[in-house]
Amino acid sequence: MTHKTELDPTNVQRGYFARACGTARFAWNRGLAEWNRQYEEGLKPSGPALKKAFNAIKKEEFPWVSDVLRDANSQPFSNLQTAFGNFFKGRAKRPHFKKKGIGDSFYIANDKFRIDENRIRIPKLGWVRMKEPFCRFGKIMGGDGFPDGGQVVCQYRRQDEYHPGNMRKPSGCRCGSGREASGDIV
Repeated sequence: MTHKTELDPTNVQRGYFARACGTARFAWNRGLAEWNRQYEEGLKPSGPALKKAFNAIKKEEFPWVSDVLRDANSQPFSNLQTAFGNFFKGRAKRPHFKKKGIGDSFYIANDKFRIDENRIRIPKLGWVRMKEPFCRFGKIMGGDGFPDGGQVVCQYRRQDEYHPGNMRKPSGCRCGSGREASGDIV
């Protein structure tokens, strides 16, 4: 079962969300450019290899990526691997470069965020208020967050106690800020 709730961030927290979204978009676009370059040269690129190369240079060339949580600049490479896998199997279109304000989001691994009654704890940011209390049925299995009409939204999945067979591998939380909603589920 999935629950979607609007967050009530302060202006400082909205700024953090914007920076984290920008970091995730930068990592995706950089990874996609490198993937395309390697593929055109006849090489076989992979998300983990691109992530390793990015991690080797990010502290010197892009020190600002450490201003937000690590998942914002590491998960895009896994998502890129999945996106190309789906493309090559004919299940999706070829991955494209992301643009600011369109589907902005970032991911938080499920072991890094915590939900309390009416707030969610995000690494390097702290507690962010939710506009409605957390629903305490079942176990949290992961979540996603994304912008929805200018609001900041967090969506999380939980295992319903009455339907234990509906388990999904824990993923995490993806949060964002902006105008348009992203329908992607991590």
